[in-house]
Amino acid sequence: MAISREVFKVEQVLKNTIPLGGNQDRFSSAVLMKEVKEIIKKHVDSDTFPMSGTNERPSCRTFVVAQMARQMSAAPTLFRSYNCEGFRADNVPVWQAALATSAAPTFFQAIEISNPLGNPAVAYIDGGVGHNNPAQLARQEARRIWPSSRSCCLVSIGTGRPKAIRIDYAKLESSDELVRLNTRNAVLDSLKTYIPGFARAADNFKKVKNLPAGVMAVIQMAKAVSQLITSSEEVHRNLDTEAYENDANGQFRYFRFNVERDVGDIGFGDITNIHDMNVDTIAYMGDSARFMKMACVKQLIAPRAFTREYS
Repeated sequence: MAISREVFKVEQVLKNTIPLGGNQDRFSSAVLMKEVKEIIKKHVDSDTFPMSGTNERPSCRTFVVAQMARQMSAAPTLFRSYNCEGFRADNVPVWQAALATSAAPTFFQAIEISNPLGNPAVAYIDGGVGHNNPAQLARQEARRIWPSSRSCCLVSIGTGRPKAIRIDYAKLESSDELVRLNTRNAVLDSLKTYIPGFARAADNFKKVKNLPAGVMAVIQMAKAVSQLITSSEEVHRNLDTEAYENDANGQFRYFRFNVERDVGDIGFGDITNIHDMNVDTIAYMGDSARFMKMACVKQLIAPRAFTREYS
C-alpha cells in the first residue's frame, strides 16, 4: 500500500509531469528504488543484501525474471537465490533484481547491472515482456532443481482477468481530424474505468483539439498492459494443455487461481479499491474456485496419483 502511494502517481503522468522526463520512465525509478531498499533493510538489516545471501531466517528458492533491453530476442534472464543444474545463485543485490523485473516499458526506465566478471554493465527491463506469466519458467526451474523427479505440482496465482481495452491506434494517428477526435473521446471514456480520478480530467481533455502528452503517455501504458495480459493467458492455456496431455509420464499437477471478475479491472496504481479486491477474491475462492482449492490443498499436503478433481 505504502509503495503504491509513493510510486504510482498517475496524476503526474496525466499532467505531463513525468518524473525523469524519459520516454521509458512514466514513474520514478528512484522512488521505487528507495522504497524497495527500505523493505529489504527492514528484513535483513542491509539494503545491499544479494540474491545469493543467507541468514538465520527460513527462506524458499526464489527467482525473478528480466530481459536484456538491447537483445529482446535473447532468452530471459533469471536472477536466482539458489544453485541448480547449470546455474549458481546470483550475487546481484536484491534491490537491483527487483528494479530489473519491475522495469516495464512505458512505466520505469531500464536498470543497468554490472557483470561480476568485470564485463560492461547490461541494461535490463521487465521480464514481463514475453514472460509476464513465469509459470512455464517455474516448471523448467523445478526440473533443474530436482532433475530426478518425474512429477511436480505447479500453483499459479494471477492478478485478475480484466476486460480488454480496445483502442484503434491507427485512427489516433489519422490525418482526418473528425475521425481522430471521435476516437480520442472513445479512448478517454474507456480509460475512466481504469484510472482513479480520471473521469474529471477526461471531460476537460475532450475540449481540446490535440491529445495532451500526459494522456498519450497513459494510452501507451494501457497498450503495454493489454499486451502483458495477453501473454499471461497464453502461457496458462499452454500449461493447462500440457498438464493433462494423453502421455501419463508427461502429466503434472497444475492449478491456476485468477479472479474472474472485477479485480482485473482495477486501474493503474488504484489502491483505493483494496477492500473491493479483498471481497472479490473471497467470493471467487468460495465460489468458482472452491473445488480447485480443495484439490490443490490435497495435492500439496498428500501427493498421490494424479487426476483432475474439479470442473
